[in-house]
Amino acid sequence: MNDNQRLLRESAMGLRCACESIAIAKKYARDKKMRDTLSKYLTEHRSLYERARTLLGHSYPKGTAMPLLMTKVHTGISLSLRNDSPRVADLMLNGCNMGMKSVASAKNKNPAATAEAITVANEIIRTEEAMHREMLKFVR
Repeated sequence: MNDNQRLLRESAMGLRCACESIAIAKKYARDKKMRDTLSKYLTEHRSLYERARTLLGHSYPKGTAMPLLMTKVHTGISLSLRNDSPRVADLMLNGCNMGMKSVASAKNKNPAATAEAITVANEIIRTEEAMHREMLKFVR
């Protein structure tokens, strides 16, 4: 596997988990403004996921079953215990931080990735930063 494939796989896996987490959080969000914000970022994450998959040749990233299951369980349990807007925001903020960190790390570890793959990685980081800023409005 080359740098390009590694960066795109890491990006796609992270985006897939992010989509699951955002979709679950959206179900628990009581605040309409928060639900609208989550819908917006779910759409953006899905779009980036499809771009990464297209660059990978539409292959489903291997190794996503366990992280995806853990994401569902963690998000579901966390929000079933306390599902107010600040808790949803806190969970999303942590996810944004993890997303930025993992994509930046993958980008740095795979310097020979194509310009397209690096562009997707940079867009993921920008999207996570923007979502992070918006989620801060819901922290109390």
